[in-house]
This record gives sequence, C-alpha cells and structure tokens, in this order.
Amino acid sequence: LPAVWIESSKRDRAEMAGYTVVDPSTVVATHLTEIIRKNAHEILGRQELQQLLDNVNETYPLVLKEVVPDVVTHSTLLKILQNLLKENVSIRHIVNILEALADCKGINEVDTLTEIARQALSRHICKPLLDDTATLKVISLNPQLEQMLGNALQKIDGSVQLAIDPTSAQRLLESIRTKIDAVMQEGIAPIILCSSALRLSIKRLTERIAPRLTVLSYQEIPTTIKLESVGLISLQG
Repeated sequence: LPAVWIESSKRDRAEMAGYTVVDPSTVVATHLTEIIRKNAHEILGRQELQQLLDNVNETYPLVLKEVVPDVVTHSTLLKILQNLLKENVSIRHIVNILEALADCKGINEVDTLTEIARQALSRHICKPLLDDTATLKVISLNPQLEQMLGNALQKIDGSVQLAIDPTSAQRLLESIRTKIDAVMQEGIAPIILCSSALRLSIKRLTERIAPRLTVLSYQEIPTTIKLESVGLISLQG
C-alpha cells in the first residue's frame, strides 16, 4: 500500500483525516516479515530441514520412518519444500506433505512430487485466497487454448516444459497480462486456474511479468469451495 513518513506530532491530525497511522517499529517488522516470506525458499536449508524432521519424529515417528529416506531422500524433500515456499505455500502442515509422498515410491521427478504435495495441501492453499463470501475468483483458460498448451508439453531433462514458439508465448503473455490488469482494477487478486499438467508451466511462464501471481490447478480446489470465473485467457485476448 502507498505510504509516507510523517512527524510524530502530526499523528492526531493524520488520524482525524482518516489515515491509518502505524508506528515505525511495526513498519519495520512488517517489512522484515515480508522479506523473510519472499525468500523463505532460500533460507530453508539442510539444517532447517533436519530440525523440522526432528519435530515430526517426536509426534509422528511412523510417518517419517515410512517416507524418509525410503520414498524420498532428504535432498529431494528439501527441494519439494523449497518449491512450495517459493510459491508462498506454507510447509507448516509437513505431516500432510509426508503422508501424500508416502504413496509416491518410484516417482523421482521433484516437480511431480511438488504437485502431489500441493494437492495434499489444497485446503490450506485455497483458504487465504477466498473473498469475503468464501468464493474463489479465478481467471480461466479458453478450452481450446488449454488443449493446445497441453499438447505442447514436453519432458526435457526430467522436467515438463511448455514447448511453444516465441511468438505464441508472447501473445499468451500479453493476454495474461491484460486479464491480470483487468481484475486488479476491480480490486481482485489475480488467480489463474488450469489443469494440473499445465499449472507449473504456466507459473514459470508468467514469472517474468507477474512473479507473485497465484496459479492453481483444478485438482487443488476442494469440492466445497465456490468458484467464480472473472476472466478468460485466449491467444486472441
């Protein structure tokens, strides 16, 4: 939010004028919290992971024993948690994550495992995104566009990537930017909803124009949540 510094002697005057006045220590604390949140995926390392697992072992030892390291290694789990944090997904419910990964023996792709973990956290991911009427407002993809992009997915170096020509990619980004701007002008936080197969590719594609954009998959939406489409993305805009 836009803000300005004022002298302490002008506090009463500012409040009478309808402004929200916050003391300097709160401002600093808020900024520090935001910085930590944005960079949590870089802060989480092997030592921090071990501390998390030690805590889990105290209350859910069987879950931990079943998953680490037989199903996923410490290194793989660290990458999964870092991926979640990078998209502002809390790892507080790490037991849910571990229980979801318990059924993933033989799956080695970190991106795939991350998507499975996200689906296990669907309620926790969606809850803070709901509006005052408990509705999740989303921007959807045109069905023809979604099918075209799905057909363009290719597995490269163990990672699924969107293989489309630069011109189409630019047109897609322009259409996404237009829809994002439109919903933001209405005071709505932009959220793109697409298939699970496309979710990560769309997120990576849009990082250049909207690094904090939320991209969800249909599989991450609990059936109890009411959806409302506030925009449709197509290559024609």
